[in-house]
Amino acid sequence: MPVPLRAKPVIVMELNNRKSIRLSGYNYSNNGYYFVTICTQDRQCLFGNIQNTNMILNDLGEIVESVLKTLPIHHPVELDICQTMPNHIHLIIVIVGVLRAMPVLLHIPENTGCARTTPTGFGHVVAGTLSCIIRSFKSETTKQIRRIMQKSNITIWQRNYYPPASA
Repeated sequence: MPVPLRAKPVIVMELNNRKSIRLSGYNYSNNGYYFVTICTQDRQCLFGNIQNTNMILNDLGEIVESVLKTLPIHHPVELDICQTMPNHIHLIIVIVGVLRAMPVLLHIPENTGCARTTPTGFGHVVAGTLSCIIRSFKSETTKQIRRIMQKSNITIWQRNYYPPASA
């Protein structure tokens, strides 16, 4: 006899009651500078360590840096300043939108990692928005780190990113 699943409605209710830390009514695809901090899950020091005030990246930190460098290929952004720390990263992302000369792709092959509108449990992730860019970054780094660590269930990133500031 099947056991009734009672936890599922509670989880759905908790997810629906999350409060957004984003500015209400602000369009996060607007051109501008965005300061972002992304923390590792449980603040685990995964990306290297600090020696004599210098950040020494390990293999996982190198993955983070390499994925960061590819963001302008897949999104209408430029990276201003980025700093990978042992358990978080700081970056200033410049959303440049249509002002940036993007290569024209007549046909976008599937699974290229290009930004696209994706349905989620909280609505839609819209291409070109800050949340889409961060989601793409977290997804790709997680995929590569899981591959190198040979652990398919490890959580790399904490939910969300901070602060939702723009200039």
